[in-house]
Amino acid sequence: RAAAVRALVLAAVRYDGTNGYTAAAPLRRAYDAHRGTAADVNLLLLAALREAGMVAHPLLLSTRDHGRINPEFPLLDRFNYVVALVPLPDGTDLLVDATDPLLPCGTLPERCLNGSGHTVAEAPANSRWVELKPRQRFVHFQQLTLALDAAGGLTGTVHDEYAGYAARAVRAELAELGEPKYLAQLLRRHEGWAVPKLAVAELENPAQPLALNYAFSQSAEAAAPVQALYISPLKGFGPAQNPFQAESRTFAVDFAAPREESIAATLALPAGYELAELPKGAVVELSDGGGRFVYNVALAAPGTVQISSRLTLRKPVYAASEYANLRELYRRLLEKQAEKLVIKKKA
Repeated sequence: RAAAVRALVLAAVRYDGTNGYTAAAPLRRAYDAHRGTAADVNLLLLAALREAGMVAHPLLLSTRDHGRINPEFPLLDRFNYVVALVPLPDGTDLLVDATDPLLPCGTLPERCLNGSGHTVAEAPANSRWVELKPRQRFVHFQQLTLALDAAGGLTGTVHDEYAGYAARAVRAELAELGEPKYLAQLLRRHEGWAVPKLAVAELENPAQPLALNYAFSQSAEAAAPVQALYISPLKGFGPAQNPFQAESRTFAVDFAAPREESIAATLALPAGYELAELPKGAVVELSDGGGRFVYNVALAAPGTVQISSRLTLRKPVYAASEYANLRELYRRLLEKQAEKLVIKKKA
């Protein structure tokens, strides 16, 4: 019922990018204009939820760019946003926001994932702090099927799947750029690739992961078969660079939500060639189970190499004391994903 009410509000009023927790004018004005502030949209949502027979309370919070609330001194001017809190029968809370149509019901926009919020109740004793925990993760899964020829040419297919906040980011980019420009931007990371078409699935359904599928070809540099081939199959699919450039850091690393990035690649070698040496795998663990990176290369069958890379960051926020290990984890990830496979002609 909450999702159905939210869908009605999303269809009726669009968020204009202005934050606030009080309406500057009667809500009817925003409804008639089909446009309003975060307060206009979410206070309309709150009223509609109550009209539909649900218990719903305003939840005040501070967005990420506005700063954290100190629960010991919760000054009113430190809040700048409001969402609806619906208590569920199992004792949990459903936090509902109607400003972003690219997110499913119950998932707060990333800008709202900032510490705790405070409910507003008729009786002050019934008000409470609510932790703004992310209900979704940043999830990106890539499945690559690659085939190498004896001159170094590469062909294959890519299945790119995004879920949670990662799906929201790609949906927004596709809406802004359109598919042709998005594809052109994607190809900047893959020099020499030709991609005739990009197929997009579940673009209009934020409750489902977004999938991108495409085939590609990359011409060989050599004009004829060569004795040895050097290839980095995962190059261009992981991070372009380490996001942590500074040697040290004195404040926390806030990702907003946990992250998971996985790549599974199958590489078919040209006939008469073999992998000269099996690269070593890698496992990098963060302390206290905070995350890990796992990399592995294996021979699945004669002439077929399987490569897997998986990054898991289980915490939305990492303390400054964890920065060095986090930076090292990304360094090892980039090192392994750039590692070249040496493929030689059989003797």
